[in-house]
Amino acid sequence: MFLLILCFLASDVFAAMTATSFPNAVPSGSYVFQSYEKRIYTDFPFAAAPGSEIKINKSPNGDNYYISNPQDIQIINHSPLEGFAGFRLDITDNLMSLYPETGALAAALVLGNRHFLAENFSEYVRYAGQAHIMALSGLHLAVFAGFFFWILQIAGVPFRYIGILTLPVSVLYLFVGGMGVPLQRAVLFHALAASYAAFRIPAPPFYVFAGSLIMHAFVAGGSVFTLSFVMSYGAVLGIIIGYKAFRDVLSGWIKADFLSSMLAVSLAASLIVNPVVVYNFGMYNYLGIFAGLIILPMMPLILIFCFTALLLSIFGIRLEFVDFFIQIFYNVILKISEFCALNGLLLFADRIFWAAAASAAGILIFILAKRNYVER
Repeated sequence: MFLLILCFLASDVFAAMTATSFPNAVPSGSYVFQSYEKRIYTDFPFAAAPGSEIKINKSPNGDNYYISNPQDIQIINHSPLEGFAGFRLDITDNLMSLYPETGALAAALVLGNRHFLAENFSEYVRYAGQAHIMALSGLHLAVFAGFFFWILQIAGVPFRYIGILTLPVSVLYLFVGGMGVPLQRAVLFHALAASYAAFRIPAPPFYVFAGSLIMHAFVAGGSVFTLSFVMSYGAVLGIIIGYKAFRDVLSGWIKADFLSSMLAVSLAASLIVNPVVVYNFGMYNYLGIFAGLIILPMMPLILIFCFTALLLSIFGIRLEFVDFFIQIFYNVILKISEFCALNGLLLFADRIFWAAAASAAGILIFILAKRNYVER
């Protein structure tokens, strides 16, 4: 039982997955804007698609750029995807105008646009080890494309073709959602799995993972070496390796299948993510699992309400009950994250040592779970 509790405390699921930022030493000048995960804060509407080359006439403040003068940032080489960036900005504006209190959370969770979130909310979520909820990835894509998947099922479309038919929806969401690395990876997974299913070829998870990794590395080039890329694929690899072992152990203690599966995914992902977090950020929140136990099971429902608000805002429609429930979710996330951030955050001066320790602990816990040595 003690080792099982240790497993829980060791899981800081996907922590700080979206913490990619500019290097401190980047001078003023041209920079290729590769994804919306880059931290550029402006006091005015600004849309730039991935691949656009932008010029910043201002030095960064720490890891971030804070720009109040429109003359300090300009697009000098437009990307073919610029239209999607403008559309993303327009629907964000619609969302914020109709849902001024809760639109910021909806925009962050379904569009990846965190510009309107209160600074304390973003910081608490990050330091509580829950920043992964702001990284558009497989869960967000599943909720968005799942609606169309369901319609095609009702229409009687053969199951093996539904994945291919919903792929354009996933690609559309990739463009509108900002083309972040975790979302790119999720769309590649969808494309490969759907292709395997359409041709009735068995698709072991590792084959899909390896195929996506190779294709992504070939297309992305230098992006392979970004922290977001490493953490996104590292989390999935951890799940492929460790999910079944942790699920077998947890099912003996937790009778609710959904909860035990969610915890197993969290623990498995942390096998690789935790050492990366400790090494790169020098921090770990031992209460992160507590926050995850409350926030993660709510995420599908939160996303459904946020997507509903987004789709309604496109047609100028506001529903009070949608706004009410999103506000409740916002308050829950804020209070839980604030408590965990203020009371469970550990900072490490020797990052290499503690990252190695986290790796060793993860390997040991996995071996114990794999051999069913944990007391049931």
